[in-house]
Amino acid sequence: MADHAHQRILEAVQAVLIAASTAAGARVYLDRVDELPAANLPAIDILGADDTGEDAIEEMTIGFPPKLQHAYSFPIACVYAQKTGAAKAARNLAKQVEAALLAATNTIAVGGVSIDMVITGSDEVKDGSGAVPMFSVRQSWQAQYRTQGGAPDAPL
Repeated sequence: MADHAHQRILEAVQAVLIAASTAAGARVYLDRVDELPAANLPAIDILGADDTGEDAIEEMTIGFPPKLQHAYSFPIACVYAQKTGAAKAARNLAKQVEAALLAATNTIAVGGVSIDMVITGSDEVKDGSGAVPMFSVRQSWQAQYRTQGGAPDAPL
């Protein structure tokens, strides 16, 4: 059985961002649980640390199994160590992420089905609580797709 569509979407997003040759280079992390050390910055962090995704599901048909419309939301953080110019650099990295993901409409696919990507918000965060003070721009992304009820690994 294939992985859940959420996992496959996140892995496709990670691959697109690595291939985009952003200022973060290959430092595009998925489901990271530990703090980013200074040597790993700048970085793009997809669902890192305490972040989680959320799936809003709407039934589209009355029959069984129903067709379901998914709106899977997840954060992506563009992170720099806090120093002079970090805020500007993080904002520019966020610009690169947005451009890469919105240009990759046909690249982000699961089982041959293109996934619609929508950016739904952005906020800036200064965090001085860790070993490395960081500045990040956190974007909220939404992957929109359909499945048949009972088949969460197979978008239609």
